[in-house]
Amino acid sequence: MTIRTVYPYQTLHIRTGDEPPVMDLWIVYVPQDEDHLTCRVFGLLSIRRPKLKGALELAWPLLVGFTNRIFAEDREIVELEQQAWRDLGGDRNQEVFPVINALRDLLRRSGIQPDTAAE
Repeated sequence: MTIRTVYPYQTLHIRTGDEPPVMDLWIVYVPQDEDHLTCRVFGLLSIRRPKLKGALELAWPLLVGFTNRIFAEDREIVELEQQAWRDLGGDRNQEVFPVINALRDLLRRSGIQPDTAAE
């Protein structure tokens, strides 16, 4: 599994071995205001069709339910983080997750101040 974020894009690729991806997810966040405090999110999900005929059609309702649940959870998390950012006047978290700290370092090196921007 590979997750990559290059704002405003995020991708998720799931593959097994050297095979083509089993699943590809591409998401883009489109800011709706000058301060980037609201956005619209668009996504494209691509799933490799299984060799067993009809398997994808049978699994489709489960895939849709799973995907909708994940997006609903992500939306709730982002909205809670944004509300905390507004309430506190910025990011006051003491982040401990190494991946997030590495992302923040990358943003700073790229000239973006994640401590003052809505994340």
